[in-house]
Amino acid sequence: MHNLHQGDGPPYNDLDELAGSWTRQEAEEFNRFVAENFERIDPDDWK
Repeated sequence: MHNLHQGDGPPYNDLDELAGSWTRQEAEEFNRFVAENFERIDPDDWK
């Protein structure tokens, strides 16, 4: 991990080197999948 500075703000550590990063399209696909599959509540699960 790298200890980086962003302008005048405090240093931060991120996991980009370990986990990588997504393109805008990949992030949109992931968010769409989550919204379609995990954001719905199944009433039968609560019986």
